Amino acid sequence: MPPPLAPHPPLAPLAALASRTPPLSGPRRSGRSRARCWLGVLLAGALAGCAQRRNLSEPRGPLDNLPGATRGGQPTTPRARPGVPTEAQLVRPRPDGTEHLLCAAPVHLIFHTRRFLSDPERFGPDFLAQIVSDRTKSELRARGRPEADALEYLVSNADRVGPLLASLSAGEASSGAIFERTEEKTYLLRTTARLRTDGELTNVWMSLRGRQWELLWID
Repeated sequence: MPPPLAPHPPLAPLAALASRTPPLSGPRRSGRSRARCWLGVLLAGALAGCAQRRNLSEPRGPLDNLPGATRGGQPTTPRARPGVPTEAQLVRPRPDGTEHLLCAAPVHLIFHTRRFLSDPERFGPDFLAQIVSDRTKSELRARGRPEADALEYLVSNADRVGPLLASLSAGEASSGAIFERTEEKTYLLRTTARLRTDGELTNVWMSLRGRQWELLWID
């Protein structure tokens, strides 16, 4: 018998969104302030529902020396290791210079997000177009915000996003990972490991559109 349904964690109301979110190249606010704005933007109330939890890997204690984790900077490009996909498997160059990003599993989404953070200027356009969820971009537009605010949030919080993504680099098979379906085609991949970061992030929200996994947000 499946485990009982648990309440979905409440999200900040849309009214919490400040109208002064800076552009990518502008001055940055604190991670906590940016996170509050991000949560205010993202589909508040639309994802209210239930979460059916499936524990995929028991926690094994704090994770030390996480690959890609940095202090106040950006994670390094993910390297090949067991359970982690490679760029050759997931990135297809196009004649026009853009790339087709294959994202057929949650672990692929984690890979592409880490790759984007390794070089936001280079990988940002394709990542925004193909990996960031249309639901997120639509909500940003509805609030009068540029779609690129989704990228700015990740870059501004790279020192916290990096350790989280590194701890989930093997997707659902990562140590301490829990994968939850919160509603139809909406999922949460979270870690139970302690990441030892200031105001640590633990959740990667994603959606499934056709056969492509897309990033909703990270908190």
